[in-house]
Amino acid sequence: MPPKLIRKTVLGSTPETTRGARCCLTGDPKGKNFLYVNGKSVFIRDIENPVICDVYNEHQYATTYAKYTPSGFYIASSDKSGKVRIWDTVNKEHVLYKEYQPISGAIRDIAFTEDSKRMIVVGEGRDKYGAAFLVDTGTSVGAIDSLTKTAISCDIRQCRPYRAVVGSDAFKVNFYQGPPFKFHSKHERHAGFVHCVRFSTNGALFASASSDKTCYLYDGATGEFKRGLAGDAQPHDGGIYCVSWSPDSTQLLTSSGDRTVKIWDVETGQAVTTFKMGDDKINDQQVACLWQNKYLLTLSLNGNISYLDPDNPSKPIRIIKGHQKAVKSIAATEDKSKVYAGSYDGITNLWDIDTGEAIAVEGSDKPSLLSQISYCEKKLSTCGIDDVSRTVEDGSFHDTSCKLDSQPQGIVRGAGNLAIVAGIEKITVVRNDQKVSVLDVPFKATSVDLHPNQSEVAVGAEDGTMYIYTLASDTLTPKTSFKAIEGEIVRCRYSPDGEYLVGGSTGKFVELWKVQDDYKPVGHVDYRHYTKVHDVAWSPDSRHYASTSMDGSVYIWDVNETAPLIQEKAVHGRSETNSVQWVSENTIVTGGGNCCLVVSDVEY
Repeated sequence: MPPKLIRKTVLGSTPETTRGARCCLTGDPKGKNFLYVNGKSVFIRDIENPVICDVYNEHQYATTYAKYTPSGFYIASSDKSGKVRIWDTVNKEHVLYKEYQPISGAIRDIAFTEDSKRMIVVGEGRDKYGAAFLVDTGTSVGAIDSLTKTAISCDIRQCRPYRAVVGSDAFKVNFYQGPPFKFHSKHERHAGFVHCVRFSTNGALFASASSDKTCYLYDGATGEFKRGLAGDAQPHDGGIYCVSWSPDSTQLLTSSGDRTVKIWDVETGQAVTTFKMGDDKINDQQVACLWQNKYLLTLSLNGNISYLDPDNPSKPIRIIKGHQKAVKSIAATEDKSKVYAGSYDGITNLWDIDTGEAIAVEGSDKPSLLSQISYCEKKLSTCGIDDVSRTVEDGSFHDTSCKLDSQPQGIVRGAGNLAIVAGIEKITVVRNDQKVSVLDVPFKATSVDLHPNQSEVAVGAEDGTMYIYTLASDTLTPKTSFKAIEGEIVRCRYSPDGEYLVGGSTGKFVELWKVQDDYKPVGHVDYRHYTKVHDVAWSPDSRHYASTSMDGSVYIWDVNETAPLIQEKAVHGRSETNSVQWVSENTIVTGGGNCCLVVSDVEY
């Protein structure tokens, strides 16, 4: 059999969130999974064991919402262009069933009738803000009209007679009868955006929640106003972004910008449990919630998904952490059981390969925008476009950091608290978070690596030239240079045994040089990626190396072969594959633009 790459595990991203808006967090009617969106992807995670993660990657534009049909056999997902894709949940390939474009702007919410035959979408359309149509044909089943501004939320009563409700940023709650759905009445009690409207499970009531800190209840069949939660008082001290009903319709879960989540007794209108989710005024705002069987989930603005425990409101049962932005760089620990991953927004997480759990690297001095990370001797070094090198130890950033003289493009960490930073016209040697020497160079350095014996440093340049320096007493001395690759050298890596140096470029090339033979190139056939190379990495035995590309592909190479052994496309769906690390001779971890890590087995 030919060599191949086999996907083993997806270490999922966390949901994409927007401050001041409700975000997507929806459940499986069968009670097994929950959904959220990030970038162009839809994530399906097992609610009991969220490490089990599946990703749908077929949208061309950024996704906005996803929801199961009541039958549980299909998922409808929408994007910013106004398209809705309906695809099956049974097959691993998630075969597309139907695709429609009901409105001409971003879709904000989706609802189905209980027989899964009719659906409503609302959003930011130009000529209209909502549509009702048949799932099988796309034929209209009414008009979601009388909307003067963007519709934010919608829902359909899950029993006959069907009713629909829509909340908008015109501060209105519109009520519709049908099908065919037609406008019946409106409520203008809210003084802010109506972020969420939801019918109770039994259809007796529906709730509307607003940025004005209020939540009201209405009759599910007639649309008549009933009462507000908390009586004349405000249920929360901040805007309410989402509500979710208990399975028996007797309680309501609300999430708010005041950093709390509350369980309400619907009959009395009083809060029975309050969950305080943190002290960060921004990141701990709660922008979505989900009550699915015995599980109560809430989503923070920073992307964390918390499992709530009504018996112990002070502490979540579990917190799912991950990345909200593209993963830019990965570094494996010495025992290869864990990897650090840094996303370009400055978030760094430590991932356990076996359990799939992520631990966030804490600390007050976090990078703003991250370029690269490197690990050695139980410490991690990071650099970013804020022109600072930082060190991570014991799960947090050091209070001290090293201010650099130019913007860093790459970093490598060595033994003895050593770090080499390559930047614009400067190469900096850092030890113990202090600059010990700075070498001025007449070029823009774009990548750097340190020979395993720490005697030499390779620096790749923007013009495709490779510069080799000797390192002695923390000082760099030029040794040799050669025109290496067409295009900017994005990444260069020495093999663990020190015999080879590999580099990848924006010119799509991956080249190999023999270190002991004065960096003589090891001949490849004219074979390259289809788009620019993003990263290269070596297997622990120094025989194989991997390269990743902007087109999402991963190539596996053998030092004794002139062409790649494996060419795997679309490892991260429609997103680029930014980084790669080997965690064994037969396993790699890649990080991509879909904010995920993918663990894959290499089968030779």
